[in-house]
Amino acid sequence: MLFSEGKLSYRLKTLFALVCIVACVTGIVRCHQLPAGDNPEDFTRNLSNSEIVDEAVATGFTHEGVYYVDRIHLSIKGRQDVHIVLAALPDYKGVAMDDPLDVVMIRQLGSWKLRSKSSINQPGIPVYTVLGDCIELGEHGIHSQFVPIEVNSISDVVENYDALAEWFSSSWPKEDSPGEFELERGSMTKRCQFWAEQATAE
Repeated sequence: MLFSEGKLSYRLKTLFALVCIVACVTGIVRCHQLPAGDNPEDFTRNLSNSEIVDEAVATGFTHEGVYYVDRIHLSIKGRQDVHIVLAALPDYKGVAMDDPLDVVMIRQLGSWKLRSKSSINQPGIPVYTVLGDCIELGEHGIHSQFVPIEVNSISDVVENYDALAEWFSSSWPKEDSPGEFELERGSMTKRCQFWAEQATAE
């Protein structure tokens, strides 16, 4: 025999122990390599320094142990009645008040929550519906055509708060009679609805 039974048993136990150690080390490394998620301060550090913004707070949710920021709350100095909630995009990390944004996504303005719904039709795929808890303004925002106030930055939202709030209150479609339009992109057709609904501040 090449090895005695005792030596073979010892070698197998040693090999098994080494395998366990490697597995543990690999698991630890993989855990440390998991995405840490979003840091709320990345979204607000350049907003809190603004002369007009009183407070900027980013909030979100945890999914499978990873934290994601999905909204930014803004308040204006000297205005207790103002509450702005933006939907947070990855592009908003490190953004400053005056930085131009392709899309400015507004979730809530004062007590008005802004909502949308899209029914999407593509060849070979059953029609499906996507609910949105915001509207899109900005140069590439699909709802910009319905707002007479130019909004291309977070500063535009803050500085035009009163005019925007008045527009959403008096002229924006409401839940019982939403606005509608269609978008065609290649073979895809998107039927979009949008409205505002009264709510308390988030």
